[in-house]
Amino acid sequence: MSTTLANIRSGVNVTVTGFVDGDEGAVSKILALGIIPGDVLLVLAAWPAVVFAVGSTRYALDNELAARILVTAET
Repeated sequence: MSTTLANIRSGVNVTVTGFVDGDEGAVSKILALGIIPGDVLLVLAAWPAVVFAVGSTRYALDNELAARILVTAET
């Protein structure tokens, strides 16, 4: 089931499935960071910012931007 990165608790691995439509600027920022569909993220913190790792690289996004990233939890 798809949700947004902003709704994931810390310690969970997720796969990026896409982006929420409606804010091309936000999606452009996410893509500029190199976050693309198919990436597997490990959420390290969920508050006050969403902190996650892709491989050995760590990112921090505000909740508004994280809410634009669609993900599914790894099982």
